[in-house]
Amino acid sequence: AALRTHKGCHYFSHSTDQGENWGEPVPAPELPAPQAPARMVRTSEGRILLAYSHATPELIEQFGVGSHKPRNRLVLVESRDEGATWSEPVVIDSQDDTDIQIGYPSLVQTGDELLVLYHFEPGYVTVGTKGPGEMRLARFELF
Repeated sequence: AALRTHKGCHYFSHSTDQGENWGEPVPAPELPAPQAPARMVRTSEGRILLAYSHATPELIEQFGVGSHKPRNRLVLVESRDEGATWSEPVVIDSQDDTDIQIGYPSLVQTGDELLVLYHFEPGYVTVGTKGPGEMRLARFELF
């Protein structure tokens, strides 16, 4: 499971008994992120795909570790070894403006394609503010 944290990166916990018990959460500093949710899916081939709000360590430092910002870059990474290592990020959506929120992804595999549905909101300032948001869809070929 990918765990949202306020520590500048996602943490992961593993279960070997279908979710009855979970291991101690372990940080993944190679996946720097603001405090924002990620979504994970296992493909029919057994690979793990993770969509998350990626932020450089410099931006995390600028906004403060534990901040909900920036969420202006949504990426997809892949693991072929149960999350021990991750591929380089593939950009799903990225905007220069750090007041834009891109996030809350959902992942679905349909045959040889991955569908990523996510929220896009310009003018995002802080948690609890409402702006004119929209849902966007991205498609990726799985091979």
